Amino acid sequence: MPSDSPQVEKVNRWTKIENVSRTVSLIAVPLVIAAVGWVVQRQLQQQAVSKDYVQLSVSILREPNDPKRISPKLRGWAVDLLQATSPVKLEKDVADQLRNGESILPALETFKAAPSSGLSPEDDAKMKAALETFQEYLRQAGFDIPPTGDIRYDVVEDVDFITTKSGEYFSYYDYAGEVLRVAGKQLTKGNYDLVRHEYMRHVLVPVYPFERDPYKDPKWWNYEAISSGLAVYFACSFSSNPVIGPKSMNIDLDDEFQFGERAHDVGSADDVGQKVWGRAFWELRSKIGRTKADKLLASAWVSWKPSDPNADLFGDFARKILEIDRAQGGRYLDAIQATFKENGLAL
Repeated sequence: MPSDSPQVEKVNRWTKIENVSRTVSLIAVPLVIAAVGWVVQRQLQQQAVSKDYVQLSVSILREPNDPKRISPKLRGWAVDLLQATSPVKLEKDVADQLRNGESILPALETFKAAPSSGLSPEDDAKMKAALETFQEYLRQAGFDIPPTGDIRYDVVEDVDFITTKSGEYFSYYDYAGEVLRVAGKQLTKGNYDLVRHEYMRHVLVPVYPFERDPYKDPKWWNYEAISSGLAVYFACSFSSNPVIGPKSMNIDLDDEFQFGERAHDVGSADDVGQKVWGRAFWELRSKIGRTKADKLLASAWVSWKPSDPNADLFGDFARKILEIDRAQGGRYLDAIQATFKENGLAL
């Protein structure tokens, strides 16, 4: 067949078109993927910013009507923001009452001393202040704090530590009774970080993949270790002090502990959590700043839904932190990876 026949020319034309199409697709596909990724990241960033503004507006509208503290214009701005972001709009009369300060949004869960609590009125006020300021700190970090309910705390009078069937504790969280328990002499020494630590355990519970009391399901010890690390980290991050409780607790997040063996019982879960995970979280905080580290860790914990206790939960949670940061633009990926590598956790 002659090379210049119409049929050959037609075949050559289609071959050129096919080659051009392939070239265009090779260039276009990565661009499309990059564009889609940018759009997704942009949406996630906008959602994060929106969430921060909503939390700010809610905190404003929980305040009593006092123009010296919250100006009417600021209350109006908070109502308008809620109306703009809420899928279900407030009724006009409700919005007007919030705007004018005639109504306020329900407060967060409240703190009450147990009937047996050995607290003077003055110490009780200090206890509530210590917990309420920490509660607001956690809310701003991104944890979901229930809008109703009471959290009880029990101060065991005139003791340095509390003796239970499982051991001696300066403080502990009673999962079954939902009570924060603390030795009275620790509060006289000003160790309010202990009760904040136990409240943090309470805050972490709702996202547990098992029974409310983690100690009743020993398959999840490694999960409990991460939870324990977060509890000590946030108590320390709030006070900007790497040491928690009395010196005999021997918990200093500046100490250089490395990831090694996994948790296998209650003692190892707390030990690995407080000393190893807590250390890694604290180091990450030193690299990227308190606010960013707090929000990153809170978001990772709330969104993490492990289903297999036999999986590599340590690596899984570290990767969840990377995933959250990547979705927010990936600004701290190198710092996160370096932190875990330096502390002996390969990802």
